Amino acid sequence: MSGDRGSVAVRLVNPVVRGVCQSAFSRYHDDLDGMRTFLDRAAAASGLLARPAPGCRIIDGELGGLTTREFHPAHVRRGRTVFYLHGGGFLMYVRRAYTGFLSWLATDLQTRVVVPAYRLAPEHPFPAAIDDCLRAYEALLDAGQEPGQLMIAGESAGANAALVTLQRARDASLPMPAGAVMISGGFDFSWSSPSISINARHCTALGTRGLAFLNRWYRPDVDATDPLISPVFGDFTGLPPLLFQTGHTEVLRDDSVRATERARAAGVPVWLEVFPEVPHAWHQFGIWLPETRDALQQIGRFANAIHPWRSTS
Repeated sequence: MSGDRGSVAVRLVNPVVRGVCQSAFSRYHDDLDGMRTFLDRAAAASGLLARPAPGCRIIDGELGGLTTREFHPAHVRRGRTVFYLHGGGFLMYVRRAYTGFLSWLATDLQTRVVVPAYRLAPEHPFPAAIDDCLRAYEALLDAGQEPGQLMIAGESAGANAALVTLQRARDASLPMPAGAVMISGGFDFSWSSPSISINARHCTALGTRGLAFLNRWYRPDVDATDPLISPVFGDFTGLPPLLFQTGHTEVLRDDSVRATERARAAGVPVWLEVFPEVPHAWHQFGIWLPETRDALQQIGRFANAIHPWRSTS
């Protein structure tokens, strides 16, 4: 765990995050379009806080039939790519929320970051999203991407999709990337992790109202323990090095703890970083938050520790 208490900044922002998020989950419980609009406006309003990295270009593109947003830093090591899967409960994609974090991730790692816009539920029911993620991953490899210079990453539902994509890619005998980073991941849709109840009153951004909203709108017609939706129950054998980052007070905290344990038992190199008092997916709040800077540094250390990514020039 990174310290016993969060920074002054995170302790000041948490009450605001709690008030805004919990109010929104209540107000828009039966109005998904309203929630999507609210989050898009909130991301626009907070854009000054999550400022982009200087010199990082944002380019729209296409991959495997999906539209993409790419982040190209001023200095890039040739061939490096982070394949990033966005969060939003498989229901929402707030593009503007990623400008700050992903531009800094691209800059710190000296890599391009590619974000596919996978199809969203309920308009496109399960397994549309994870099928799109696997297809985009395969398309990236087919386009000539070297697996050893590729990392997969994601936050929240995107972390779930990243782990599912790794397991499905391995089962399809596709090359594994150099490593994977999963942030504030929810890996168990049966909601059986102890932190679901332990942190019910402590989780600022998501909490029980957030889980209730997700249950209201995302209802795959499969058993909740199916690895395609709950990859913590899947096979971790043969996966590349993994880094999990989560918050100590998140309701989803123990999903990352359990996934770490499963990976370690399968002989996979794995790291778990638990941050005190941070809200769900805090990286999107920008580098003005010390915990975001710390998380980026840890991702950088992880990337530099894995082979062959570290040997690229």
